[in-house]
Amino acid sequence: MAQYTQYTKSGNDRFLKEPLSIGWPWKMFVFVGIIFAFSVLSYIGLSFGYKPYLESSIQNIESEFNSLSLQIESKNQKNFVEFYSQVANLKSLLASHVQTSKVLPLLEQSTHPQVSYSAINLLVKDRSLAIDGYAASYDVLAAQLASYEQATWVDRVILNSSAVSDKTVRFSIKLNIKDETIKL
Repeated sequence: MAQYTQYTKSGNDRFLKEPLSIGWPWKMFVFVGIIFAFSVLSYIGLSFGYKPYLESSIQNIESEFNSLSLQIESKNQKNFVEFYSQVANLKSLLASHVQTSKVLPLLEQSTHPQVSYSAINLLVKDRSLAIDGYAASYDVLAAQLASYEQATWVDRVILNSSAVSDKTVRFSIKLNIKDETIKL
């Protein structure tokens, strides 16, 4: 027991003999004070200097805008609003418009050289293309049907009729078109 108190006593003596460092808290206080002063000065500068400058700039621009709007006649303003409305309506109409003209190049790419068309009818509501035409032979017609089957824009191919007429094959085909093809 005596050793324990002696050990504790010598340990306490060692801590009492070390000098306390006073400079570090003082330096920290000065640093924080400088940051605080800089923050306060920045706030005051922005509140009383920059804010009034921005407000006066906004007022100048608003007055300039109002003077420009007074220079334009009300009739011209009304015409501009009507024109802008028409442009906005056309833009929305064209965005939802079905573009059928893009189907013809796709059909041309899928057409066999010995096939000619006599009638093409695009039924947008049904998403189908009714084709009447002539092929040089049944082999050419079969090749044409295979070409339609391989086309990425065709969903389904239906041969409605075919008949030999004057050494050519007259045919009628219905192609079901994929939805995204018409809205290209």
